[in-house]
Amino acid sequence: MAALPSKEQIAYMIAHSDESLVPNIIICVSICGIASIVFILLRLYSQYLVSHKFRLTQSDILLLIAWVFYVVYSIGLGMITKYGGGRHVIMVTDMRLLNIWKIIDEVSYTASLGFLKLGIIRLYGSIFRSRTFHRFLWVFALLIIAFHIAISIVNILECIPIQYYWDVTISVGYCLNYGLFMLLVGIINVIIDFILVFCPIPMVLRLHTSKQKKRLLIFTFCMGGSACIVSIVRLAFSLDFDATGDPSYDNIRLSLLSLIELVAGILDTSIPTYWPLFRHITAICSPSLINSSANIDSKDSKWNSGGSIRTSPQITADVSSGQLESNISGINVTTHVELARYTNMGGNWIRVPDDIHKGWK
Repeated sequence: MAALPSKEQIAYMIAHSDESLVPNIIICVSICGIASIVFILLRLYSQYLVSHKFRLTQSDILLLIAWVFYVVYSIGLGMITKYGGGRHVIMVTDMRLLNIWKIIDEVSYTASLGFLKLGIIRLYGSIFRSRTFHRFLWVFALLIIAFHIAISIVNILECIPIQYYWDVTISVGYCLNYGLFMLLVGIINVIIDFILVFCPIPMVLRLHTSKQKKRLLIFTFCMGGSACIVSIVRLAFSLDFDATGDPSYDNIRLSLLSLIELVAGILDTSIPTYWPLFRHITAICSPSLINSSANIDSKDSKWNSGGSIRTSPQITADVSSGQLESNISGINVTTHVELARYTNMGGNWIRVPDDIHKGWK
């Protein structure tokens, strides 16, 4: 619960009544909203390059649920501006509705963050086939679910009764130190983020592939840690949240950081699925690679949202035209003969490089 403003604070608010963070809110919500849609569309298109059809995996569904809660959070940020959010507290027109939307934002932020983490865990489970690693992911997922449910309950019951949050005339009421609570939750979230970033690295190191490819895979997963940076920056504002005499103005910076954190989380969840898209763009930018037999076509890539290589490859002989040793009428003889492995993914037979196939166990 916010503290009552002092006389000096009230005098400052009156002298700076024209100050407003509403434009900041509108710009941030607009840019982040567009970015979130682009990240998701790129993910779905990258998956289309693999299977040549649009389909949603479990990881995709969890991401879309997280995005729905993200949209609710964005709407809530927009709605608080209607009642004085983004301006000094003396300009607030409806404290009750302002705080109701604030509670909705807190719950939707927590839910979105939780589903993003579950989406990453499900993606890891579809990529790595180790049973031990799967058991770890299941336990970790259950802990995350319990953690975020507990946070949501505290968000709703921050003040008891709830009306005490905006009506200080109620004689019997209590509010917890929400700034301290957010700081503790933020620290735990940062720890969880680091675990999610680094837990697949031991699995990558076990792959039977070149060191260069291992470094590339590790770099891909570490790129998914951008939300960690935002979470750490967000910690610096946590203690002051709801602890000042001007919450409708001072809380906005933390709210905008939370919005950016969710968008970064959407990007983090999608980065490991962009590999087919990266290969596709590389092939377009370097047409000579398309004609090379060593090049892996983007649709043959392992990296897709939720796909996994099956353990029953088919061996086929891929014969392509090359320099002819002889030219008998009706018969062409070539020295270009290549053995290739193929796997069935979504009803499509897709070529798998030998080193990658041996590594995914």
